[in-house]
Amino acid sequence: MFIPLTLGMIVIIVVSLLVYIDQKSTYEKIDIYKWTKENGDFYFSVPYYIWQRNKKIRIREIYSQNTILEFQGERFLITHYGGEFPQIKGNPLFEREARYWGEPLTILQTYRNEHLTINQYGSGVINVQLNNTEINNEIINIQEYISGESDLTFDEKEMLLNFIENIYKDKGMRKEEVRNAYDIFLKYEPLLSLSTNIVSLIRNFL
Repeated sequence: MFIPLTLGMIVIIVVSLLVYIDQKSTYEKIDIYKWTKENGDFYFSVPYYIWQRNKKIRIREIYSQNTILEFQGERFLITHYGGEFPQIKGNPLFEREARYWGEPLTILQTYRNEHLTINQYGSGVINVQLNNTEINNEIINIQEYISGESDLTFDEKEMLLNFIENIYKDKGMRKEEVRNAYDIFLKYEPLLSLSTNIVSLIRNFL
């Protein structure tokens, strides 16, 4: 016996499908936008639909505090999460945006060698950039050492893995985070031997 679908049933089916798609999506890359007001104030936003709970979680993970953003050659630091708002353009019933506030970054000093470039910004943020495959291999060796049998504590391993991940993602770090990683490198001789380039360059900032 055929049961005709009502409008309400169709809506439930469609929303359920959209929720399922959201749950199965990894959202490895999510675009963020910069909006500037006439008075020069600005903020950043990431759009999503009300049924995209998984995307909303990923937005907060990807764009956390101290994340560095680049727009038209300028760099900005996310200082805090501002909350959820209806989208400026779109359907206010279904569309939302996560808003962030930040500040422009001005480089105070730069140190570089053939393997790494480190920029230090006025807000106390340090940004470490890879220059070639040799330093990339050095980092791989560090990761293998951390993952293998070593004397590092769990917290020390987590700290160094976060430090390396920030380098890979070209993500800014507070000076305290860099100093903590540096101290761990110095504490363990095998680790120090594997991180010669990183340690020698970071020393200029601490």
